[in-house]
Amino acid sequence: MGEIKLNRTGDRPLVFEGDCLSEVENRHFSGKEQNRWFQLGLYKISGGDYVLHVGYRTIWQNETDIDDVTVYSSLNDISPYLNAMAHHVINDYMNLPIGAQFEEKRELITKQLRMGFLQSVTELLKDFPENLSN
Repeated sequence: MGEIKLNRTGDRPLVFEGDCLSEVENRHFSGKEQNRWFQLGLYKISGGDYVLHVGYRTIWQNETDIDDVTVYSSLNDISPYLNAMAHHVINDYMNLPIGAQFEEKRELITKQLRMGFLQSVTELLKDFPENLSN
């Protein structure tokens, strides 16, 4: 166990004693380097709670990196949050042009980013199976 410090957009960093359980970054997805990507991290606090870090990364002008950090008492609460996030957060984070002429491009970018995000969620949680027999 060691001290972990996670930045939070619009708030002070979160500092805690704990362990990193899993970290994933999808900067390279489908064989290509991405201009927008996610960094995900799952940590266990010394007291037993879990911390989920979702970082949105971009190199596009007029877009900024965003870091979201949430504390959970159970691993079972993390997966539903990530799946819901995949459907709303991507549009909130990106600053894509508006207008009918950009509709197809917006859909393609959103779909690719969502697929990369969901693939990263799978990778992040692969060592923590849900046990239905308990």
